[in-house]
Amino acid sequence: RDMNFGITAFVSRCYTEVLERTAEAEGLNTWCGYIFKDANRKANAIWVASNGFFHSPEYLAKHTSDAEYVHTLYRTFFGRDEDEGGYKTWMGELAKGKSRDYVMSGFSNSKEFNEIMASYGIR
Repeated sequence: RDMNFGITAFVSRCYTEVLERTAEAEGLNTWCGYIFKDANRKANAIWVASNGFFHSPEYLAKHTSDAEYVHTLYRTFFGRDEDEGGYKTWMGELAKGKSRDYVMSGFSNSKEFNEIMASYGIR
């Protein structure tokens, strides 16, 4: 967690937005280490945000509604509240039977999230 401030801030943001709590030292070290483990930091960061947090037992135990899920995706991947058009689009995809992972991939592979990662020095 002390090797790269940007990665540490990014992981802390995942704790705050997805789990709604501050990171503990052990978890912060684990996830920062995973991102920092090789040169593929961008893909590693996407995996951590997507799978490490949204698929964690802690998050899944929240039993969030689709509306709460989409709101959390906006906060986590875009650092902002949802816009009406985008929110309706993603809620519509879920209503049509698309998976939450499908919707999350729209966020994690977006230009907007790429810019957020770049702001943390993750390329």
